[in-house]
Amino acid sequence: MKVLITGSNGFVGKELSDFFKLNGIDHKCLTRKSQYLDSDQKYVLLDDFYSVESWVEVLKDIDVVIHLIAKTHNNFDDTKNSLEEYRNINVKITEALCKAIKKSVVRRLVFLSSIKVNGESTNQNQPFNENTIPRPEDNYGKTKLEAEEVIKKEFSNSEKEYAIIRAPLLYSPKNLKGNLQLLEKIIRKGIPLPFGAIKNQRSMLELKTLCEFISACLSRIESTNKIFLVSNNEKYSTPEIIKKIANDISISPKIFPFPEKLLKFFFLIIGKIDLSKKLLSNLEIDNKSASKIISLSIEKK
Repeated sequence: MKVLITGSNGFVGKELSDFFKLNGIDHKCLTRKSQYLDSDQKYVLLDDFYSVESWVEVLKDIDVVIHLIAKTHNNFDDTKNSLEEYRNINVKITEALCKAIKKSVVRRLVFLSSIKVNGESTNQNQPFNENTIPRPEDNYGKTKLEAEEVIKKEFSNSEKEYAIIRAPLLYSPKNLKGNLQLLEKIIRKGIPLPFGAIKNQRSMLELKTLCEFISACLSRIESTNKIFLVSNNEKYSTPEIIKKIANDISISPKIFPFPEKLLKFFFLIIGKIDLSKKLLSNLEIDNKSASKIISLSIEKK
């Protein structure tokens, strides 16, 4: 089996490529930057991600494609023009890839989506699962859902297979990103954080677990043409996330209690409602289906 990783120079792609090398999985890494071609990785050059014909060329000897290319969430997500910017990358590139796969020998696409497809928060003891009706709230989540629909539409009535993975907050002890990276910087500076009274519950996904699940999806028939919500079993409150980050960098964090209502009001005033949800609300995932796939894969080994 030969695997192609798109977005191989990103946060997930680098970790996944290292995981594949460690486990002897034959793979290539897609790039549009020629300087990477001289590295020890097996890079494949693609100049035009919107050209079906160009995709067909790089897919000639590929069995499975892991599609990681994405425009992720940022502070400009809710601007009027950003939806089209997200759609150009998250949807249109996926569509070109799917059309090329139908013309190639590739048999399966593994697509990294996002839990944002389901929404931004859950009610207590009502975790998201594979049957939850999608309710994306931002342009990233909306276009990830659109990309999922493109995959299902393009591969319907064909022999091509897919596995879609909706991932929550990604965690890697050695390489934090986004809001976790911001928290790490605050912790390192010794700035007190007012989240001691927050009792929320949030699912997270360690990069290692994600790599294990993607690996299981390469060939397991149980993952064929399905959507999975993937997370680690543990759930964390915001204070516990802060302590976890601090523990990984051997620092004692400074956390003090502050009324949740006042925190919500503060985030509302400064226009950070999205950040308020991430820090104060619940986002729980029912990962039973994904855990079963990983267990079956381990048993096979």
